[in-house]
Amino acid sequence: MAEQLLPCPFCGGRASIFPVNLGGAKPLWRAECTADYCGASGMLVVAEEEKAKLLTAGHWNRRAPAQSALEELRREVEILTKERDELNDARNAAIERQNFMHTMTREAQEIASMANEHAAAALREVEALRAEREGIKAKLRDPTTVHVGMLRGDIAKPELRSLLHVYSVEAVAQFDRGAVDTARASTDEGWSPVLQPKGNSDDN
Repeated sequence: MAEQLLPCPFCGGRASIFPVNLGGAKPLWRAECTADYCGASGMLVVAEEEKAKLLTAGHWNRRAPAQSALEELRREVEILTKERDELNDARNAAIERQNFMHTMTREAQEIASMANEHAAAALREVEALRAEREGIKAKLRDPTTVHVGMLRGDIAKPELRSLLHVYSVEAVAQFDRGAVDTARASTDEGWSPVLQPKGNSDDN
């Protein structure tokens, strides 16, 4: 008597033993799942019908039971799901990094643009100051402009000691004898005597 077949280890469907005729002298036998959507089958056995059914059933029943196969499939599904989630997390992290880099690049470009604008403004200010300095130097080369500026108060009148660093005592005394005498009388240390201009004396 043939051993009773266990359910299909893949889908749990009912199994049955069928002859397979491949044109030989004796038919071959094998167990198959009868579910249309499954198609699982066992090994081919060549023997007399009773012995073939017994061998076929024994071979089929030695396969993993349906519950064990389902549990294995569940474990595989869990592993695949975990791998899918890890891949999704890695993809999302890569997208976030890419977006962050784009943001940083845009901000860096904005900072560079602002720096260039500030540098250009500073350069314009420097050029304006240079032009102003050259204008002042040109005015200071003109004695009439300097004199008028002093009269207006736009240019501070230099101190006598500052003039004596540039001009001689005789030259300064010709233009402001009183200032020279006053400065000479106010200090006795580090002061050169004032030479009398020609045509002028203290007796006059």
